[in-house]
Amino acid sequence: MPDVVPLFARQPIFDRSYEVVAYELLFRHSSTNAAEITDGDMATAQVLLKVFGENQIQEVIGNHKAFVNYTRKLVCTPPPLPSKQLVVELLEDIPFDNEVAAGLKKLRHAGYEIALDDFELTAKTQPLLAYADIVKVDVLAHSREGLAAIVEHLRPYNKILLAEKVEDHQTMQFCLELGFKLFQGYFLCKPQIVQGISVSEGKQAIIKLISVLNDPEVEFDTIVKTIATDPSLSYKILRLVNSSAIGLPRHVESLNQAVTLLGLSAIKNWASYLLMANSSDKPRELCVISMSRAKFCEQLATKINGRALADAGFTVGLLYNLDAFLDMPMAELMERLRLAENLSDAIIHQRGLLGDILQNVLYFERAQWHQVNWKLFAQHSIDEEQLTAIYSNSIQWATETVSSQV
Repeated sequence: MPDVVPLFARQPIFDRSYEVVAYELLFRHSSTNAAEITDGDMATAQVLLKVFGENQIQEVIGNHKAFVNYTRKLVCTPPPLPSKQLVVELLEDIPFDNEVAAGLKKLRHAGYEIALDDFELTAKTQPLLAYADIVKVDVLAHSREGLAAIVEHLRPYNKILLAEKVEDHQTMQFCLELGFKLFQGYFLCKPQIVQGISVSEGKQAIIKLISVLNDPEVEFDTIVKTIATDPSLSYKILRLVNSSAIGLPRHVESLNQAVTLLGLSAIKNWASYLLMANSSDKPRELCVISMSRAKFCEQLATKINGRALADAGFTVGLLYNLDAFLDMPMAELMERLRLAENLSDAIIHQRGLLGDILQNVLYFERAQWHQVNWKLFAQHSIDEEQLTAIYSNSIQWATETVSSQV
């Protein structure tokens, strides 16, 4: 069996307080000769052993739990993995029989939590509930009435219900009302827009500051003065640039010094991030997602076009979810902000080189690897192993950076 290079993406799982309690890990397997991998179960087992056995799991999910899809073969012949952080997710297409029942019983006895993926309650699937801790329900596959009926039918079994594919705040609210305990989907990255409510003065001030910071014609003194008008922002920038996330060799004591050492573009990006992060009561994970994406875009831009494009890459990755932070339509925000045309085109339409980078990062984050433009990366000698390393490092860096601001 050749050396397997896993591509992975992680998707957060939230509790009712919007706190992250776990991540689902999604893997795709590759090698120098993909045709040589004939046993997908063996490839999955090798990836899991590598990630868990070499303590890489801490770099990927920290102290949270990891939901991992298990095939029939992995359930019946599981790899020797620690049960403390692993939730075995039984795929919906695995028929229940005596062999699967025996495998699930052994997994439970070994201390693993078990989740049923895309569960539909039928006479054939009902026996699985005896082994499950968590039941995942695809909310996109059902009407509201159907979803309410499913919850009611599952209530007597006293399982933790997880709503997956929650794509907007309205669906999230409905699932909360139905009594779901856990939630998975992209709702956090969507704006929660209430028609008829005007933009608050606080948000208008934030938009104005971000606009000034990202004005392509802005000068050094204007940046320093703009940041200095907000004492809280000034303090947080100095605190951030002196943190281990930045790693400067000496202590920075003034904004002028910070701009001189880090450069104008970097300070503009950091100030924009801090304004976004402190603009609302959004969950911490939205900051982690945005900063991870910004770093991922920055690193890819550097490899593709050198340092000249790095800061712009960071900017488009960072501002892509500005609408979710401020709960405003992105088109309206772009009208208010004085972004360079290449930045706004990349953010709204994913046009140009920056747009291509952003689009591929979004595909990667969502485990839509078949959509990734692999030719673009191959042209710049970026292979799958490098992409995985950049993604993993971006997650670690973002987690550390956001934590330094707590």
